[in-house]
Amino acid sequence: MISEFGNIASKLARNPLGIIGLAFVLVYGIAGVVSSSDVFQSEERIILVWFMVTFPFFILIAFYLLVSKHHKKLYAPSDFKDDSNFLKALDSQISNSPKILEIEDITNKIKEEVEGQPLYKYTKLSECGKQLILGLNKQNSIIISEYNEKRGFTDEDIKTQIQMLSNYGWVKENNGELSITDIGRKELNTFIDLAYGRLA
Repeated sequence: MISEFGNIASKLARNPLGIIGLAFVLVYGIAGVVSSSDVFQSEERIILVWFMVTFPFFILIAFYLLVSKHHKKLYAPSDFKDDSNFLKALDSQISNSPKILEIEDITNKIKEEVEGQPLYKYTKLSECGKQLILGLNKQNSIIISEYNEKRGFTDEDIKTQIQMLSNYGWVKENNGELSITDIGRKELNTFIDLAYGRLA
């Protein structure tokens, strides 16, 4: 009988719900054995009887709260047919964790701050874009077609880089003429000493 109970106990102990059930059986069994003992007087035995009567209700409340509020935490990996299903369930809990969401929010803010830095924007430009904005900082404005003939960049690269610079707010285009904006000059001045080596 003891070996049979041991087998049942080992199976129950594989997940949180089974552990709670096992604890319930053990406590209730011990209380039943103790209450039937001749060691206690009738007054003392009444306490055990009340405990045995009220204890199941506490267990019922605990089961209800666990199943209704924390049902995702009641399963062990062995309860899933496939380990990937357990990992998916675990991943969903981690992804929705308030701490994880807070860290993601902080990470996104840091990312936005870094990507908003002028030097970072500059590093995202191609060689064409870098030479273009540095040239504009010296000349104020250029004719796009003439610039392209001198530098030998492709039309597609020129067009792409002008679009990026326009999105940064660094340049503005008007009838084939490209000029640097006040914002572009201001942000460029934060790292200009490091960048002018590109024109050497």
